[in-house]
Amino acid sequence: MIDDGPDVFASEFQQQPLADTAQQTALTQAEVRGRAVEVPRWIVPRGCDTLTAFVDVQEAVLYWLVAAWGHQLRGHVVAYGTYPGHVVAYGTYPEQTASYYTLRDVKKTLAKAAGGASLEAAIAAGLEAVAADLLDREFARENDDAVLRVGQLLVDANWARSTGVVRDFARRSRWGPRVLPGHGRFVGASSSMLTDRKPDKGERVGSNWRTSTIGKQRHILYDTNAWKSLVAARVKLPTADVQSLTVHAGGHEMLAEQWSAEYPVRVEARGRTVDEWRLIPGRDNHWWDCIVGSAVAASFIGVSAVGAESKPAVQRKVISREEMAAKRAALLAKLGR
Repeated sequence: MIDDGPDVFASEFQQQPLADTAQQTALTQAEVRGRAVEVPRWIVPRGCDTLTAFVDVQEAVLYWLVAAWGHQLRGHVVAYGTYPGHVVAYGTYPEQTASYYTLRDVKKTLAKAAGGASLEAAIAAGLEAVAADLLDREFARENDDAVLRVGQLLVDANWARSTGVVRDFARRSRWGPRVLPGHGRFVGASSSMLTDRKPDKGERVGSNWRTSTIGKQRHILYDTNAWKSLVAARVKLPTADVQSLTVHAGGHEMLAEQWSAEYPVRVEARGRTVDEWRLIPGRDNHWWDCIVGSAVAASFIGVSAVGAESKPAVQRKVISREEMAAKRAALLAKLGR
């Protein structure tokens, strides 16, 4: 039933048929598989000039993904994978030899790769290996001699058991601010927006993300619902569209399963309407988190995105000369002049 799509799952098992508008945002496996274009893994397609990456931290493995971005957040998955090891590339560390696997049945784990080290030490070793592979790598572009490097790597820091490890890794990283912890936040219709609070000195506020600092370590907070909706919308565009999101050549069965592992439910509260994304039970969504985090990283380093705005610009009131003169006269009268 899950393979039939999130709308069928929600209707049959949750007794909650998706609203038409939210259903149109949900991704299907066929849609994701259809994003593949004939650009090899690790090669950056024409029109993209910025690379970002994201690492999703799990106890057994690290899921990673590298994406290339162009104008208006046109995106391409260059590579992805797992580590104990367009979308340019994706994978896991360590890299798995099986052609198909889920998190529950991975054979090569972080602990084994680290020689039976503690959880914290195994994660730290894995992060070092993934970062070295991705951040020291030179990426070729398909249409010229340009060589690109990953400009920003975000590392998932939400899991309590790994938060300290991730923060220490970023703080001590030889790549400096190119590595930052990332905290995805579920911002529902009844929640306050991340951008509502005035930023403290030194903090930045962007499109549904903001920076914050704990213990001299900067990190990025971002609204997962808003960014999942934006990324899903890009996946649904024709591959030739200037704002579309594509994936390197290949079959991408596991990627398709994970990108379609969540579905949106439209919720209205406190005058706001939000598509709140929910995980289908039993499904892995780690590479979905990776592409969303990579998009946030692109916005953080300056790639603008149509549709990513967190709130409309404040409309300034135009004051006429007569009104200004009246205000000045009232002020002078109040001062007794």
